[in-house]
Amino acid sequence: MYLGLLFFYLGLNILIWAHEAGHYAMGRLFKMPVQSISIGFGKPICQLPWFQAVPCFLRWIPIGGYTQFEDQYHTFAIYKRVFVILAGPFASLIFAALLYSITLTLGIEQIIPRVGSVVPHSIAAQAGIQSGDRILEVDGVQTQSWQAVKVELLLKLGKPAIISMKVLSSTQQHSEHRLRIKVWVHQDQQVGFLERLGFVMWEPPSPDPVVTALKSGDVAETAGLKVGDRILKVNAQSIETLDQFYRLIRAHPQKSLKVLVKRKNQQKILHLIPRTRWQFLRRYGFIGMSGPKVLWPASSKHWHQLPVWQAIQAGCAQTMRYSQLVVHILGQLLVGNISLKHLGGPMMIVLAAQDFFRQGVSQFLGFIALLSLHVGLLNLLPFPGLDGGHLLFYSIEALQRRAVSMRVQLLCVRLMLILGCILLVHLIVNDLSRIRII
Repeated sequence: MYLGLLFFYLGLNILIWAHEAGHYAMGRLFKMPVQSISIGFGKPICQLPWFQAVPCFLRWIPIGGYTQFEDQYHTFAIYKRVFVILAGPFASLIFAALLYSITLTLGIEQIIPRVGSVVPHSIAAQAGIQSGDRILEVDGVQTQSWQAVKVELLLKLGKPAIISMKVLSSTQQHSEHRLRIKVWVHQDQQVGFLERLGFVMWEPPSPDPVVTALKSGDVAETAGLKVGDRILKVNAQSIETLDQFYRLIRAHPQKSLKVLVKRKNQQKILHLIPRTRWQFLRRYGFIGMSGPKVLWPASSKHWHQLPVWQAIQAGCAQTMRYSQLVVHILGQLLVGNISLKHLGGPMMIVLAAQDFFRQGVSQFLGFIALLSLHVGLLNLLPFPGLDGGHLLFYSIEALQRRAVSMRVQLLCVRLMLILGCILLVHLIVNDLSRIRII
């Protein structure tokens, strides 16, 4: 856990550095004097030796950064200042493309987009999609993974569309289907957008609830569980799968549970109280036992790896496609087709970082690339305090032939800071509701 947090902290600071390096490099190109560069906010932790000409400080709060130019920066031509501002987001996108290229060079394991089941009378069912179908293309775009399918479908969110989908059936028959969507919005937080269309991803069945290992001295062993025991019931609720048993244990920390097990040919009743564990404010029950591992058959996954030059091309294409998706989702948020409840805040970002870190190097680098892409695009929003806010002020300056007064700029920044704090509180509430703290 802590190693994942450390790498996430380092990755976050590096992507901030890449953004600020763009501002710095363009400023130096125009011979603008730079006073200092800061990675993060708050008090400085140390000075980094990454720039020879100017001091670069690493600060405690990694939620952004800034490049501080000398006072004469404002005397330079507007077009030069515009280029300096645009260089930061552009550098973030270049950094994202670089990381995507690295992940594709190293190789990444992808889940083949095979349909597990189809909801009756849903859009997918009406289109003729069947259980076992493998999705080959969505509107002419090849989809080698569920992630690729999700991206192409999300780009249709919020507007009527007829989506062409080519599939390969379980009997190896090729066919093309058309999903007819009148108005597709995503408001319900409890239902995934794939399920709204009627898709359920194929997953291997959960193993039987059989004990295969026990942690010495932990709750399960102390309560009397033995290797080989089969869980039959918990508090009179029948247990069919290991995943169902895990969910019950995690949902009942510090609560007494009556567990009926089958040991050889006898049934025994055991009583246990799951101890509490925390995962970044997420409280869950834990008893110190494990069962059979979930085995994904080789036919359900494939290893996607490209030569260096092809990986660079694919990395740039992926950055462009994801940028298009981010812009589209922002637009759908503004018009209300996507609920703000779906937005994640700092807690969910950290939890996601830990999950990707456990999955492997390529998945973690891909996550950092996605964050860098967001940093680049969101900074272009015309809000004071962001790069887009500077561009807004420069546009006003060009129109009225004089700079916006510093007093007005500071007032706008303070108002934006208040709105930002309100949004942050909303995102934290979303996070807390997801991890069931409130």
